[in-house]
Amino acid sequence: MTRPIVLIHIPKTAGTAFASVLRHNFPAGEVWLPNVFRDPHATERRAREVASMAKVELVRGHAPLTIRELLPPGWRYVSFLREPLARSYSHYRHVYNRRILAGDEPPPEQGLAESPLLPDNLQTRMLSGLSDWRTHPADDALLTAALRELRDLEYVGITERFAESMLLARDRLGLRSAAYRRENVRGAGVVPPEHVEALRRHNELDLQLYNEALALLGPRLAGVSAARASALERAAGRRISPVYTATKSVATIRRRTARWKQVRRWRRWRMTRALRKIAG
Repeated sequence: MTRPIVLIHIPKTAGTAFASVLRHNFPAGEVWLPNVFRDPHATERRAREVASMAKVELVRGHAPLTIRELLPPGWRYVSFLREPLARSYSHYRHVYNRRILAGDEPPPEQGLAESPLLPDNLQTRMLSGLSDWRTHPADDALLTAALRELRDLEYVGITERFAESMLLARDRLGLRSAAYRRENVRGAGVVPPEHVEALRRHNELDLQLYNEALALLGPRLAGVSAARASALERAAGRRISPVYTATKSVATIRRRTARWKQVRRWRRWRMTRALRKIAG
């Protein structure tokens, strides 16, 4: 039996697109975890339930690596990392553009410091495996823990090299297909120059973690065929993804896509309402 995959989905790292690929490779045994930023106790309860389930192939959600302590040993943990300044700025815009926090959008220098929904060094924190990952000081101990876990992950991808990362994931995880659709794309992630310094201070540990990931994965990414990666990236821009067209009719694809869009809008509404309550 294939060991289950657990996706540690760090916000704004292309995790939605990666989760979509995993979901279609493991359609029968997928389990979704509640968002840890919305209700950490619900995340823990669900993880304990998952541990006792008979058939699990994929576990995914915005949850830290700490949930490993609640799941059976031997499961495979995977994640994606993104250039920290671009990720943090995208996360900041996401929170304020969706009006999750009340009031006008402040500059990042103020918004990042004040918002409980935008913790510093989030990638390092979520991959540290520490029980106090949200409140632990941003120090060398936190970074050392994350670097150790980074090397032990079954698979880690790089958002800026998404096509190449997906081809590596197919080989590493035994996926039938690496075809994907672009999800939650909101621009190119360009950080305004006037905000770079504030974002850099907010992500000092993440910058070191990301550079280590590039050094670790660089040779593997360089070995991926540029032609194959380019073909996969072009396919991702099509209206209907090869993930669906391989087994479904066009009418079925369109019907299910419309239904899925309705579900996603409903989920966004519920999450936005809950996060507003948290933010006060």
